Amino acid sequence: MNLRLRTTALLAATLLAAGCAGVKTGSDAATPATTSATTNAATSAPGAATLAVAEAQRAGLANAVVDSGASVLRMPDGQLQINVPSDFSFGSDHAEIRAEGRRVLDNLATALKAPEYRAMRVRVVGFTDSVGGEAANDVLSLSRATSVRNFLASRGVAADRLEAEGRGERDPIAPNDKDYGRALNRRIEIYLREP
Repeated sequence: MNLRLRTTALLAATLLAAGCAGVKTGSDAATPATTSATTNAATSAPGAATLAVAEAQRAGLANAVVDSGASVLRMPDGQLQINVPSDFSFGSDHAEIRAEGRRVLDNLATALKAPEYRAMRVRVVGFTDSVGGEAANDVLSLSRATSVRNFLASRGVAADRLEAEGRGERDPIAPNDKDYGRALNRRIEIYLREP
């Protein structure tokens, strides 16, 4: 695990511990807090313990896919977004997951079966480049998302937690006028949310 990831995980664990230590119940609620500055800072903001748990979840998933180049982001609405590198995903006009992508998804499936993620819903969103017609790209992007959904289910992630969506060539992340940009746009994004 790289230093930045270890630091993030350590910070998340520290915040989580501080948030839990700072919660007072019963007779402890009237006792003045004599805790560290970290605990006071973590518990003074509303939802600090929740944020620490969310960051710990994000860091845990990032650790699961760290060697693949995939990234894990916390979205403003609280969902986790996993961006699988485009060169690991699909070839042009194909919905078959490349071998490199299967390795990334194997690690992700293992993580998704862990207790801290087991209840989360998983939405797989497929994208295409702009080559081909819009209608064909809509079908292809859904086929890509379905391939990933089926792959995760075949690795033991409960099928009732998984959904697939195709976005076609909408929402490109790079210009489609060069091979490199088109390759970036042939991608999947995986979103995790609490039920």
